[in-house]
Amino acid sequence: MKKQILFLKFKINFLIFGDGMYSSDGEYGKVRLTTLMPPMQNMKMFTVCNMGWHQCNELYHMDWSDGMAVHLLMFTVKGQGILRIDGKEYVLKPGTIAFAPRHRKVSYFTPSGGMWEFYWIHPDGIAGEFLDELAAYNNFLISFNPGYPYFSKIEEMISLYGQRPADFELQFSARLCELLHDVAYSISRGAQIKSFSRKVIELIEQNFTGEVSLEELAKRLFVSKECLIRTFKKETGQTPHQYLIEYRLMIASQLLTYSEQGVEEIAEKTGFSSSSHFISRFRKKFGCTPLRYREQVGIICR
Repeated sequence: MKKQILFLKFKINFLIFGDGMYSSDGEYGKVRLTTLMPPMQNMKMFTVCNMGWHQCNELYHMDWSDGMAVHLLMFTVKGQGILRIDGKEYVLKPGTIAFAPRHRKVSYFTPSGGMWEFYWIHPDGIAGEFLDELAAYNNFLISFNPGYPYFSKIEEMISLYGQRPADFELQFSARLCELLHDVAYSISRGAQIKSFSRKVIELIEQNFTGEVSLEELAKRLFVSKECLIRTFKKETGQTPHQYLIEYRLMIASQLLTYSEQGVEEIAEKTGFSSSSHFISRFRKKFGCTPLRYREQVGIICR
């Protein structure tokens, strides 16, 4: 199998995390990952080959011209990455999950002058077989399910791998199974959303920091406001306004988890009219205030 891993050409300094875990720094950036995971005794468990976290610059480039032997999921935290599958290009932005199926011609890299921070997972065994069914949808880039704590769930699995408690296999399989079912639902549901609603979602996500009016959306899509609301709700189960609020709250939850920005600043950056409006919406969605959410989740990555 032909593959190109550019960062291996550079000097790397390793820091061992315990059983099967290590991090490294190099000219390409930073990496924290599990080593190759041995097969579980119970092959009916969900497992992975390996998984980890990357923060990489433009020197990071992976090329699998003959296809990967295992599936790949990438969860972008910050910055931007580029994924190519069978010649088609996808831009990986914060709040997106990329699904690169095995046996496809795949490459992914950090754009020139950029920085890309993301988590990644190589599901294996029956977890890989589970994802085989999703490859047929050809839906390789999806948005996060608002409110689902992807990063903290992945961190839990990475930590669990390093600790290896007596019931490690059962705990790990349960967490991975939950995560993959969420991804599967998003992939299958996203594949069913028609092109009209995809355009609406794209416009909302491009302009969520400012005022997003139904009149402007309708004008840009050459439909009436009533038609816009009716069609979007029929195809997605939400109104455009509901989707906008959910998306803003998803971005806000990431900023609370992965930055030290204050509540007022986050409210402004995510398009809320005031911090009080933001706090009210956030409490309704997550059951706690933004500051309490930050205390519970903690800052995982800086």
